[in-house]
Amino acid sequence: MRQRAVVWVMLLGLLSALFAPAPPVQVFRYTVSDGTLAAVYPGEAPTDLPLVASYKGPNGVEIRSYSTEWDTVAQLQGVYQELIANLHGPEMALLGMVNLWPEGGGGLYHAEHWSTWNDRGIADDRVIDLFGADDEDLESLARTLSHEYGHHFTIYYRWMRERATFDYWKEGRWADARGVRNQPLISANSDEHGWLPGEIAAEDYAQLFGSPRARRSTVFDDYSAWFSNSMHNLVPQENLTLPLAAEVPGYRDYWLTLSGLSVPLNGAPSRPWLRVTGEAVGGDGAAGPGGAVRYLHLEWTGAADPEGGPLEYTVVSYTDPLGLPIGHLTVTGQTSARIRVWEDGVRNYRVFAKDVGGLIVSSPAVEVNLDQPVEASAPPPASWAPGQPALPGRVLLARPPAGAPAPSFSDVGRGEWFTGAVDLVSAAGLMNGYPDGRFGPESPVRRAEFLAVVMRAYPLGGASPGDPFADVPPGHWAYDLIRQARGAGLVQGDQNRFNPDGWITRAEMAVLLHRALRLERPGTAPNFSDVGPAFVWAKDAIETLAGYGVILGFPGAELRFGPEMLSYRHQVATILSRLFR
Repeated sequence: MRQRAVVWVMLLGLLSALFAPAPPVQVFRYTVSDGTLAAVYPGEAPTDLPLVASYKGPNGVEIRSYSTEWDTVAQLQGVYQELIANLHGPEMALLGMVNLWPEGGGGLYHAEHWSTWNDRGIADDRVIDLFGADDEDLESLARTLSHEYGHHFTIYYRWMRERATFDYWKEGRWADARGVRNQPLISANSDEHGWLPGEIAAEDYAQLFGSPRARRSTVFDDYSAWFSNSMHNLVPQENLTLPLAAEVPGYRDYWLTLSGLSVPLNGAPSRPWLRVTGEAVGGDGAAGPGGAVRYLHLEWTGAADPEGGPLEYTVVSYTDPLGLPIGHLTVTGQTSARIRVWEDGVRNYRVFAKDVGGLIVSSPAVEVNLDQPVEASAPPPASWAPGQPALPGRVLLARPPAGAPAPSFSDVGRGEWFTGAVDLVSAAGLMNGYPDGRFGPESPVRRAEFLAVVMRAYPLGGASPGDPFADVPPGHWAYDLIRQARGAGLVQGDQNRFNPDGWITRAEMAVLLHRALRLERPGTAPNFSDVGPAFVWAKDAIETLAGYGVILGFPGAELRFGPEMLSYRHQVATILSRLFR
């Protein structure tokens, strides 16, 4: 559901599940309704409008039109083709119909989960309602359709693979994969549409997996009075307080792993950095306050595209990170702009960088007071370069002999930012691929897997085995090495449990690696804004490794480390590559 919205969630059968003697079926019904439609269709679609046309696609999904502007089978076939152009899998079989209603705006998605004590599912014949069809064409409907299908996709796989709903959004792995577990404003009961977890996930789906038409660009060549949240390069996601979906490491792979689907894994562009260099008064065009035409000069660093293709940049401004931005300029290749200014007061400016595949990243926002324009810029990227200070020689790894062949992996292209690191660590025998020839660069790493990698790099020698953990049986593939690591003090566990098959977080990874390297804290180390009291157990390890440049943070208005985020295979390879001579 797009724009402001209210989510009603009814948990039917919950009380009976608690008190009835027989195990009942629990039903979870979701109706996602756009509050702006209340005057037209109060809370639901009308039931008394005549059906104008219908078309049932080969997969059984029926497109129904109640709008006289959509009255031909050919038009509805176009909607069907647009629907299936979004990434989809077996969940599509549970979608029954898409309805086009004449008035209003935005959309609705209706879902129903069910569960018993030993099974779960989602009811079939799910419905997507698209409103305002009298005033929309396929180009403008595409993004809303992609968003609504995003609800269908994300609800299905969260429920079927993790037995989790977005009402309880911290259950399962989504909150960690998205990097929002500690974001206090996200709530299933939020009055702000952009902070609803299900809406965030649906927006993410449209960004990462939407159809080409849903991710098309609108070209802005000057200030325009008409904007829409269906414009992908104007509103990649509703809530600009959060990182864009393509900026979150491993997030796309989280959904692909969950769904079992695949897409070409082109890497997202790097984030550009924006500077507003001043204001000029005069020139051609309509006059601003005081009769003068005002301009702002902006320049930004070129974002690096792993695929090497041309990047498109769009300059936007806004006052509210949950509001609708204004589009100013869309260019390809260019890294500076001169734009007319019609507003007063404080505005935020961003530049979005979009690659040819539709993935979008953003510069950090730059705040400018247009009443008193001054030079402004976002903080430059923080850089903690390896070797400053120098790593002790005892922790540096020997490089493979010159010319030693590195395995070739089917999912690691030659232009990826992590290609060199994967080549190095695989040639050195520290990380291997899968039997099908993949490396799985965006796959998360399990705790036992990371321990095995560290122990290959830094063998423990004759350390006496420690006691076994309660959750690591003798038949587990890592039983012996985990006992050896415990005997050497490399791992400690929690209440005699190690959780060997759980995903390792960035904080846990730093602590384990720090114990293996036994580094003394350098004189200078970065201060990460998100490594606070909750991570006192990992703080020294994180800051020590960062001080030597072994691990890096995420630059922005504040330097973050992301201690609760998961660690991914391409990140682990990159970190290890910094330890070679």
